Amino acid sequence: MRTSPHPPLLVSSSKSTPPESRVPVQVRYLDDPVTFQDLVQDFLAGDEAQNSLILSIARAVAAAPRTEHAPLLCLVESAAGLEAVAIRSGPSRSLCISPTNRAITLLLAESVFETAPDLTGVIGTPEDTEAFCDFWCVNTGRTSRISMKMAIYELTCVKQPRDSGGRLRLGELTDRDTIRSWVDEFESESIPTVNRRPNSNTGDRWLERKSVYLWDHNGPVTMVNAAGRTAHGAIINGVYTPPPHRRKGYASAAVARLSQQLLDEGARFCCLFTDISNPTSNAIYAAIGYNRVGHSNQVMFSND
Repeated sequence: MRTSPHPPLLVSSSKSTPPESRVPVQVRYLDDPVTFQDLVQDFLAGDEAQNSLILSIARAVAAAPRTEHAPLLCLVESAAGLEAVAIRSGPSRSLCISPTNRAITLLLAESVFETAPDLTGVIGTPEDTEAFCDFWCVNTGRTSRISMKMAIYELTCVKQPRDSGGRLRLGELTDRDTIRSWVDEFESESIPTVNRRPNSNTGDRWLERKSVYLWDHNGPVTMVNAAGRTAHGAIINGVYTPPPHRRKGYASAAVARLSQQLLDEGARFCCLFTDISNPTSNAIYAAIGYNRVGHSNQVMFSND
């Protein structure tokens, strides 16, 4: 466990706290992912869909074997308890921060600057990422750019789409080449070049975890991945339909069927992130029962 070398700063612990009620707040770092997960779970569960990315990363890091690349596990605390949390799963990954206010975000940015000055990016609400970048760019001389503006969607009841033919099935080893190719195409379309990892083994990991599914209609036509779980929810990502099979309802059918399966298995809700600039995917998810519950920006840093 490490604590920021600076003395606690007096900041407002919420957006509505008046200046005269400011409290001492300090950043603390943990070395044990299991302890981190235990400490943050209840705090983040207050807005589980908004915090689903952090919760799923914390869960995955806690379950993963230790490696030479330790995660960055941050707690922002006051006498009243947790005010914010942040996590980076590895050196090349972005820092994910929970929703908070500008004063706390600036305090976190200053502390992370001293601990991980090589940070490649940050993910959080538009307001929090803006505040983080205000500090980061001034103090590092680097530039920032929003690589993706995302909407966060939540579903508790599936609205069945029209019948498109076909069925959902778990991806198999015989589908490996297809899945690897589709993951590469999906990442080419959805992930900025600056944040892509060459020779990604994402498809192989999904197959190993038995999390990747295919909609099959006389052969695979759409891919979807059950990305992870929170205490009460399930996260879906990796939705991809190759151009020849688009506009036939396959993505709607695949996401609806997997969402229903996850609900049947005990999830209280399903959630997913979409690129706000893609009206097609946003319309598809809304039509099958997903409701927009939040926003998040992914911001990348560069030396340009």
